[in-house]
Amino acid sequence: MYTVTWHRYPHGIEGEEMDCHWREFDDIEKAIRFLEGRANLIKSINWAGGYIEDENGKELYAIYDSGESEDLRSGTELKGR
Repeated sequence: MYTVTWHRYPHGIEGEEMDCHWREFDDIEKAIRFLEGRANLIKSINWAGGYIEDENGKELYAIYDSGESEDLRSGTELKGR
């Protein structure tokens, strides 16, 4: 099981209280596509970041507030969006 967690600033103001949401998937590729879709949908100043964890709490994939993504499954590789 993989848990996708993402955060957003509801009004686009950094420092305000963030919304936090999560959703579970049984396939890592589906989880990655979902998180990338969230980042593309929320966009810009409202996006505060998101990540995917496995059932042991190990972080496997992340998309930061800058929009860069990092695949942590097999080493570090930052990709711009």
